[in-house]
This record gives sequence, structure tokens and C-alpha cells, in this order.
Amino acid sequence: MLPVQTQPPFSFGCVLAIPEWPATGIPVLFVCYHSPVRIFAEFVPASLSVGDVYRLAGIQEDDRTQIFVKDVPWAVPAEARIFVQPGDLISICPMEHALAPPLDFEQMFQAHTVWHEDPVFPMPAEDGVWLLTNQLHQRFAARRPYRTPMWVVVAQYLGISPTSLTSMPAWPPIRNHSHRGLASKQVFLAVRTPGSGRVPFVLDLRPVLLGISWASAPDGIVDVTEICNRQTHRCPPGHCVRLHGGTSAPDLANHFRRVHAGQTLTIEFAPRWYRGVEPLSGPGGNGDQPDADDRNDDDTQPPDDSDGPPT
Repeated sequence: MLPVQTQPPFSFGCVLAIPEWPATGIPVLFVCYHSPVRIFAEFVPASLSVGDVYRLAGIQEDDRTQIFVKDVPWAVPAEARIFVQPGDLISICPMEHALAPPLDFEQMFQAHTVWHEDPVFPMPAEDGVWLLTNQLHQRFAARRPYRTPMWVVVAQYLGISPTSLTSMPAWPPIRNHSHRGLASKQVFLAVRTPGSGRVPFVLDLRPVLLGISWASAPDGIVDVTEICNRQTHRCPPGHCVRLHGGTSAPDLANHFRRVHAGQTLTIEFAPRWYRGVEPLSGPGGNGDQPDADDRNDDDTQPPDDSDGPPT
């Protein structure tokens, strides 16, 4: 847990949850007061332009906003570079917004009078879902006519014939997704129907600091080695790539998983276990001397026996 030394002026404290293994980029907290008000964290390069910040927040540069870094009381000039450190605060404010002074982390947590028993978190009230599409994954929050099926509205929005669209919610449901501080009620597949015999499934890569995507498997059979090998070049020393989800016979879990349409598989970097020693608690160690040849070893993880969503 990484404390944000300069805290935004909210009734709750902010810390950043970062992986135990070295990640690419600098973890930074963003607070956007441009409607809708939201708060989110990103791994970013050590140097950012003003335009980079606007793109990360999904804001147009001509939206009459300005950027503040940590507790500096003046806005960042349009042509300046922003050099960040882990746990920095970047605030995006409308020109007419009166910026409240930020708080110091230690002073805030030592105080006894600034806390609210029921803090109100900045969260847009508008409902939305996260769509996984053939092109750009995106948030969808359009209103739909009464009794119109969700898949019909999504097909119209994407410009795809409803008969050519495969649309379904992720299973198990993904209720903890957000993008640029905008929460999603659920994640939906909304893709052109794959070729004959191919089953589309959801691939959750957030534990390895990537997003949520999708893929398709012939006859619903996923090649575990193929999926995991895509991440081996990013796997830190002392860890292995591990796949969770799907169903399989215990002796085949490291090789194949069976999925139904919309089922969620999750990838993570798990600490290796070494014979005769305690498991690694973090990166480092003799990561070049694994306890087994299979970097995708999942023998210690039983497969998910879920048969799918309830009928």
C-alpha cells in the first residue's frame, strides 16, 4: 500500500494498492473535478505533458480546465512537462473551480476531527456497463427504451446487425471494474459472432496491470499454455503465470480449460513455491531457478467448477 502524501480534500484518505512485483511506470492518483467528479489511479511515465493528463482523464484540452500537481497552488502551464514521483496527486479542475487546499497524509491521519462516519465517495450516479467489442472496448451508458432488450440497443449503438452480434454478461459477474474513475455495473461481451464452433470468453488481465479483453476458443477448449505464454515476457522474477477459471479434469488443468460463452478467465503473476523453503513473498530471489519447468504451473490451484450462470 502506497500512501498519497498530498491528499485530496475529501472526507476519506487515499492510498494506492500496487503489486508486490516491480511494475512499469509511476503510480499516481488523479482527481478530476470536471463533471462528473471522479477519482482514479494510473501507472504513468515519469514525465507527462498537459495533453497526456487530459487524455488519461478523457477530457478535451479546450474544456476550460487546468491542472495542479500535489500542493502547488498555481496551475501547470500548457507547455510545461510534469515530472511525477510514486504517490503524487494530480488534480484537474475547471477554470471557475475554487480549488480547496490539499491535505498532508500524516496530518490527516493524526487528526481526530476531520473524519466523517459515512464518507461520500465521488462516484457518478449514471449507470453504465463496460463493453468488450471487436474494436475499442468502451463504456456504454445510453438509456434504452422500455422493454427493449439490452442486446438490441447495443447492436444499434455499435452499428452491427442484431443477428450478427453475440452479446452477454461476463460470468462470474465483474462488479469491480472502473475506467477513468467511472464504475461499471457489469462487463458485457458485444462482438460479432465468431466463426463456427468458436466460443467467446472474457479474459481479465487486471491482476497483471492490463485491462479486460476477450478471446474465442475452438469448441470452448482453451489452450492454457498459449494464453499464459502471452504474458511470460512480463512475468517478474520469482513468479509464474497462473490462470484461474474454467473447468477441467484435475490432471489436465495445466493444459486445457473448458469455457462456456461469456465465462471469465483471470491471469495473475503468482509467487513461486520452492521445494523445502517458504514461498516467495515478493519479487527477486532465484527467479532463474524455478521449482518446475512449467512456468504456467497451476497444480496448487483447483479449477473453477462453476457450470455457468444460473438458469
